[in-house]
Amino acid sequence: MPQKVRVFWWRVLHEFLAAPKEVLYQRHVKPMAFCDLSGADREKIKHVLTECTVAKLFCREIKLLMCTKLPSLHPHSSASDVLITGMYSLWTQRNKCRHREN
Repeated sequence: MPQKVRVFWWRVLHEFLAAPKEVLYQRHVKPMAFCDLSGADREKIKHVLTECTVAKLFCREIKLLMCTKLPSLHPHSSASDVLITGMYSLWTQRNKCRHREN
């Protein structure tokens, strides 16, 4: 797994990603904490990676491709490289969308 993906996963597990709007809202950087993609009230790390509409679509597609159920995400359980890399991809695509990059 690439080093930047490992660093990303470490940050996810330790809730050390400052970009979710919930964190920026608490720090008075953003006026609102809602998710741009799904419209949810609060955009937290867990929401972006597991609860958001885009994340659910991603998980559904992976489930269809792998013909298996994805493991639940818990800090003390191991997740597959595919799932972690996919979450990294979701995160980077969300940031590109947020900053109006294609």
